[in-house]
Amino acid sequence: MKRQALLAVVGAIVFLVAAQGTASVRTVSVPASAVAVAVPVPLSTADSPASDGPTTSLQAVAFRPIDTGNRAAVRQAVLKRLRPALATPVKWNGSTTDCVAGRPSTATQTATLKTVNFFRAMGQLTPVTFDAKLSAKAQKAALMMDAENSLSHAPPTSWPCYSAEGADAAGHSNLCLSCTGAESVAQYLADPGPNNTEAGHRRWLLYPFVKKMGSGITSGASALWVIPSRPAKVKSPAWVSWPTPGYFPNELDPGGRWSLSASNDKIDFARAKVTVRIAGGARLKVCQYKPTVHGRPDYGTPALVWEVADFALPTGVRSRRLDVTVSGIRTWNKADTALTKKKITRKYSVRYFNADVA
Repeated sequence: MKRQALLAVVGAIVFLVAAQGTASVRTVSVPASAVAVAVPVPLSTADSPASDGPTTSLQAVAFRPIDTGNRAAVRQAVLKRLRPALATPVKWNGSTTDCVAGRPSTATQTATLKTVNFFRAMGQLTPVTFDAKLSAKAQKAALMMDAENSLSHAPPTSWPCYSAEGADAAGHSNLCLSCTGAESVAQYLADPGPNNTEAGHRRWLLYPFVKKMGSGITSGASALWVIPSRPAKVKSPAWVSWPTPGYFPNELDPGGRWSLSASNDKIDFARAKVTVRIAGGARLKVCQYKPTVHGRPDYGTPALVWEVADFALPTGVRSRRLDVTVSGIRTWNKADTALTKKKITRKYSVRYFNADVA
């Protein structure tokens, strides 16, 4: 079984990564699931009428970190949490023709939040809530993107359905065109394509120091408010990686694009070196990208992204372990004037498995 990120690849989407600066358009291949699952379904008359976006905050319920050292726990989380969320039809009651922002159905918004928090739980991160005010602004951003059939973090006033609140959200959000709802979250996490080598979408989703996000969803676009006004004071792991250490389902393989972020903003990856080996087997070819350097808060915490050469995913009940070593990590001194002499090595193992098999 060859690696395929999030099932079979077909079609194309366009999306932008939120950053405090200029962003460029990304066009990437996406899986069949993104095209099929995200088919919008009009709200029935029994659903809530169109409005100016979500009116209540959506809370994270019972989303504790997933024990990735336990295959059964990861498998159950995939089967009971992730797959049902990704299979939830997208319903939206707005209109690009009449510039009505509307709102997604509660089921659609809940599925999107569950998907965000599933990925955060895999990374041992605290869950987030969807704040009503942020979601209302994000809804107006998604409306603009859908109406213009384009993406921008700084949309001009000439765009159809323009609003100042929507423009504000556009500058704080991951944006996606032709993918929406829970599936757009999965696409942000995969972060494929030649223009996403900093994995910005993924890293904002897995940013440790955030408690609230906002979600805007239409039939053709999504805006996920990910950049907090200030870092939240929350307990966080020292390292955040994707794929995550421990058991990792085949279907979430990011197509070779791996990343490691540090919660400590003093970390420096400039001279770090990555090695990846199949347990008991060969060393895989790795291509490292220029790391996000210390002092670049526009892309979250310091990070290193690399591509891993293709390898066969396990089938049946077997798993396949990949051992990762990131050496040569340095730290800056308290005054940020020089690197210390201390060198850090981060070692962890990822054990791929087929979640369809108990």
